[in-house]
Amino acid sequence: MGAIRLTTPPTDTSGFVPYTGATGDVDLGEFSIAARSNVFTQATAEAGNDIGTWINSEGFEAFVVTDLDGVYAAGKNNDPNSAAFGIDALHSTTDAALNAAFGAGALRALTTGTENTAIGYQTLRNLTTGFYNVAAGRRAGFIATESYQNVLVGSDVAVQLTTGFRNTILGDSGGRTLTTGSYNVVNGYNTLFDADAVGNSMLGAEQTSTFDHCVVLGRGATSSAANQFVVGSATVNAGAVTTEVVASNTSWTVRINGANYKILMQAI
Repeated sequence: MGAIRLTTPPTDTSGFVPYTGATGDVDLGEFSIAARSNVFTQATAEAGNDIGTWINSEGFEAFVVTDLDGVYAAGKNNDPNSAAFGIDALHSTTDAALNAAFGAGALRALTTGTENTAIGYQTLRNLTTGFYNVAAGRRAGFIATESYQNVLVGSDVAVQLTTGFRNTILGDSGGRTLTTGSYNVVNGYNTLFDADAVGNSMLGAEQTSTFDHCVVLGRGATSSAANQFVVGSATVNAGAVTTEVVASNTSWTVRINGANYKILMQAI
């Protein structure tokens, strides 16, 4: 995309034509305003019409000023309901709509995907037809191509994700080994998955789950089989465990795998 840059005025202005004010419309002439290969053209300032359009050298509206609707940068297919700010943001769109890309290379490869929001340098850089994704952070979802309905927040989050869907991952480098896995919910720095992990819920930094449908809590906690509930790790304990012989005087009813169980306890 072209860019409008504000710079310090030169000290030598002898070659410039001074502007003395105008009482009516100003005709920019056949050259309009040019910056390298990008051109700003003036349109009729009627209600709802564009006042000016910054046209990229590839022929699409890279920047538009409207009479009533404000300012937007629409992406390559000129979708007025999309917004793109940054070099190569929404660079490849054809029939894409309702997308927002903020940052160099954000949603660069998107062609027909809809309702994606990408914030950050090269965020969702290779997404082509994915939809309903929200990603914020440097290179979040960088490799993803056809993924959909993911929420990715943090630098390098799910950076290897390709086609996985409906993941919610928060924290720098979270889920960075995930590729095709889906339905995972993660909150923590540098969590690791099996590439196609499914249905894990993880809370804590530096966790590992190479199995499916696990609940993992605590820093460094690691599952060792599918369908596990894991709390704490050998190096970072989640509370103290002691050996005692006691008679229970209370119980806790919990539901596990669709059935009710009582966990016997002693109040202290």
